[in-house]
Amino acid sequence: MPQSVYKCINDTLDELSTDELNRFKRKLCELKKIGYGLIENATSVDLTWKIINKFTEDGAIGCVVDVLKATDLNNVAKQLQKEAHTCQADSRATEVEGAVVEAKGITKDPAETSGRKCTVAGHCAYSTTEMECHSDDLSGVKFVDDNKAELIQRVTLVEPLAEALGPMIPDEAYSKIRAARTSQEKMRELYDALHEGGPETKAAFYRALCKQNKHLVKHLGGH
Repeated sequence: MPQSVYKCINDTLDELSTDELNRFKRKLCELKKIGYGLIENATSVDLTWKIINKFTEDGAIGCVVDVLKATDLNNVAKQLQKEAHTCQADSRATEVEGAVVEAKGITKDPAETSGRKCTVAGHCAYSTTEMECHSDDLSGVKFVDDNKAELIQRVTLVEPLAEALGPMIPDEAYSKIRAARTSQEKMRELYDALHEGGPETKAAFYRALCKQNKHLVKHLGGH
């Protein structure tokens, strides 16, 4: 069965030792201009979706291969190159799914056409138990839209949610969230950013909310 680009990269990074992963991070910063502060404490899961969000599905594997080679992890790079064909094949399948969704009348965010997919940033990011918290991205987007008023009033720890979305939340929006005085004001700013980001960002927010506040999600009728 073909693997997603996310899984190919995450499995590769997950097999690195702590020392190898740290060397990879430093070399990534040197070659690809990702701020070290953004990835210094990132797990292989976090690092994978940060790479995909920056370089898109089409460029992510090539980026990782280049950095692995520069880090003298040539055998790991060769193995990832061997798997690249099946990874990319799965990406094309994801694009077909997206076309079907669009044909059903669901508006797609422009960011999705640039290579960033709802499935990239989360389906493999959690354990099996955590995955049970949500069924699919479309239901997550609907949950976020339908429960806006309730979530604005009831979510109190807003900044951790914004941080979990990483580069999906622009720096300017994140600054507004931090500057807001109350949790309700922070959530309103976050919702503005979610609407700007489109379905992908809303789906990622739903996954983060499931992980950090699953009891509230369940109470409001989520999975």
